[in-house]
Amino acid sequence: MRCAWLIILSTATLGCGDRLATVTGHVTLDGEPLAGGPELRGIVQFNPAGGSGVTATAYLDAEGKYRLATGSQDGIMPGPYEVAISATRIIYGQPGEAASGRSVTPRRYANAKDSGFTADVAPGRNTFDFALQSDAD
Repeated sequence: MRCAWLIILSTATLGCGDRLATVTGHVTLDGEPLAGGPELRGIVQFNPAGGSGVTATAYLDAEGKYRLATGSQDGIMPGPYEVAISATRIIYGQPGEAASGRSVTPRRYANAKDSGFTADVAPGRNTFDFALQSDAD
């Protein structure tokens, strides 16, 4: 009986992390890196094509690079995805006032169905770069 519980616990702790693919890339807007940071919040989302599965997300770094994660795990399950990308410039108010934001990316890129970006994630390491154009709306 102890042996059976050890097998069950071992399998449960392994989860799907060993099957996740690594996805990294670079995002540009009009040929320049879409640089994230304290003043600009950029997000990349991979939504499973067909609607079933888990969405993976990443924030853009100061060089416009990203690395996807699914929940708290680094990586994403292999398969076809539709991609959404958005970036918002943070506008800070006076002390005590709430911050607001202004979108710097065209609206269509924020919707995975309308963005025109797809990715077929294979097992192992993957790189997907995305070039956005400000006149895309």
